[in-house]
Amino acid sequence: MHILEKDLLNIKGLSIPEEELSEIIHSQNLKAAFIMFHYDKDSIIPWCGVFPQINELFVGHVVDIAKVDDECQNILHYAAIYNNYKLFKFLFNSNGNIILNINAQNKYKQRPINMAAEKNSFEVIAVLIALDVDVDSQESHSITPLMMAAEHNSKEVAELLLQYGADVNAKHKFRKIPLHYAA
Repeated sequence: MHILEKDLLNIKGLSIPEEELSEIIHSQNLKAAFIMFHYDKDSIIPWCGVFPQINELFVGHVVDIAKVDDECQNILHYAAIYNNYKLFKFLFNSNGNIILNINAQNKYKQRPINMAAEKNSFEVIAVLIALDVDVDSQESHSITPLMMAAEHNSKEVAELLLQYGADVNAKHKFRKIPLHYAA
C-alpha cells in the first residue's frame, strides 16, 4: 500500500498477478482500488466489481469494463460473487452508454447468474432476472443456477428462480436434478 501511495510503482500497463489481486479483493482494500484507478483507470477492471463504492468512479470516466481476468471473468462475475447488485443496477441503468453481456461465460462456462446462485446473491439474481437472463443457464457440467442454489442451501434464491420458471427437472451431465442437490 505504501508503494502505491508514494508513487513508487508505475501502474500504467502493469499486469498484477492474480494472487496479489486476490489479496486486495478478499481484504476489501478499497483504498488500493482508488489509488490504482487514479494512476490507470483500467487497472482495476474487472475485479473492482467486488466494491459497491466503485460505481461513482465510473461516472465521467471512460474505462474498459469489458476486460476479463485470467479465468475470463468480467466485472459482472465479480459483482455476482460479492452480491454487488448496485453495480449491476448502475451499469444497466446507464442509458445505453455501457454494453455488457449479462450471459458472458468464464473459462468454466459459468455465467454471473450461476456464480450468484452459488454465493446466495439474491439481489444480484433479482436484477439479472429483471434484465431477462436465462434462469436455466448451464455451466460446463450442465449445472443450473437452481442446482447451485439447492446445493448451497440458498432457499430464497431457489424460490426466486422457481418463481421465474427455473426447470426443476433439468438434468446435468451426470443425470442429477436439483432435488439431488437439495438432499
